[in-house]
Amino acid sequence: MIKNRNIAKDAFIDASKIAGAGDGEVYYVAINTSKAYERLKGQVPSGHLFAASAAKADVAINAALSACVADRDDKVIVMPGGYTLTATITMSKSTTHLICPAGLGCEVGAKNACRITAYAGTAAITITAASCEVAGFYLKNANSSLTISLGAGSHCTHIHHNHFPLIWSSGAQKPAIQSAGTATMQNIERNYIFNYTGGQSLTCADGLIHIDADGYLSRVCNNIIQVGAGGIATYGIHMSCSNGLIAYNVITESGGGGTAPAGTVTAAVSGTASTSFVGNRCAVSTSGFSDASGSTGVSYTDNTNGVTNAKSGSADIMTAQLET
Repeated sequence: MIKNRNIAKDAFIDASKIAGAGDGEVYYVAINTSKAYERLKGQVPSGHLFAASAAKADVAINAALSACVADRDDKVIVMPGGYTLTATITMSKSTTHLICPAGLGCEVGAKNACRITAYAGTAAITITAASCEVAGFYLKNANSSLTISLGAGSHCTHIHHNHFPLIWSSGAQKPAIQSAGTATMQNIERNYIFNYTGGQSLTCADGLIHIDADGYLSRVCNNIIQVGAGGIATYGIHMSCSNGLIAYNVITESGGGGTAPAGTVTAAVSGTASTSFVGNRCAVSTSGFSDASGSTGVSYTDNTNGVTNAKSGSADIMTAQLET
């Protein structure tokens, strides 16, 4: 929505006049052969539109992110299309946003309006700055590689409303999202994570969402994680940090369709003695809800796996209510 409407069709868009744009600059990335690029060429100010080659899209996306200024609340808007990477996308400027608005709209996850395929051996997106945002993407990892890597300094990121179709074809697998190094207070919510291809007898030894020991006060909420087709996840969500919150997530061992076997989740949720587990719905085996982390009597409330609620083995609150 544009605030100053009385403009000619071929006039440039003043990014500062876009409702909701805040005080920062707005940059656009589009596939150079797309209709979106042709339309934006005559409307976006010089230096704010970056043409991407579909086969080497990281060059344009990284150029747009490099144009951002730290703490100015700048945004990189990626237009619909299929983007293949030859290197990781790097977010190194604090308070920047990488968004595909066309992918938004689902309560959890994203549409596949913007499909990003990672390069072998690299994360699709690497974040090393604080207060960054990633939203609206369909992110395909490279086999045995992270999808989003939250490195040292990436405090208070907001990763939300993304699809993570995990590509498992051989070897040990890595998390969809991993926060490692000194990176506190992560906000990870409303993402949809599932092993999409291959995966039989292949294992991810960490959580599909994994927060390292330095992720103090991180929260992982309202995500859906499905492990199927014979894949194995040691943890659905794993927090090694103190005072973390794992709340209102859905974690399942789902079948793969046809003759494909179900997946295995050894422990749907896992944390430390100070982690709080609230309202998680875990469609896993009776022993697969938790690895007994947390503190008895205070860490768990309103969680289900169909049989038990807490590591103590107390009756699930919903089942108990139905039986009385």
